[in-house]
Formats: sequence, C-alpha cells, structure tokens
Amino acid sequence: MIKPIVFTIALRASQKSEVRSQKSEVRSQKSEVRSQKSEVRSQKSEVRSQK
Repeated sequence: MIKPIVFTIALRASQKSEVRSQKSEVRSQKSEVRSQKSEVRSQKSEVRSQK
C-alpha cells in the first residue's frame, strides 16, 4: 500500500515543477516581447528624429 502513495506524491511533485518551468518560460517570452516592443519604439523615434 505504501508504494503507490509515494509514487503519486513523486508524480505530483514532478508535475508541479513542470508547471513552474512552463510558467517561467512564459514569463521569459513575455519579457522578450516587451524588449522587442521597446526596441521597435526606439527605432520609430530614431526615424522621426532623422526626418
């Protein structure tokens, strides 16, 4: 009886860590998008100053 309980606990723990890594991946993608947007903004302002 003990083994399946330990197995499910280990399974849950691995699922939780997987979810965590996915969340952090999403966060890094969001920050990447943000930096790209700010880059585009600075390029636009650069073009404006050149005009």
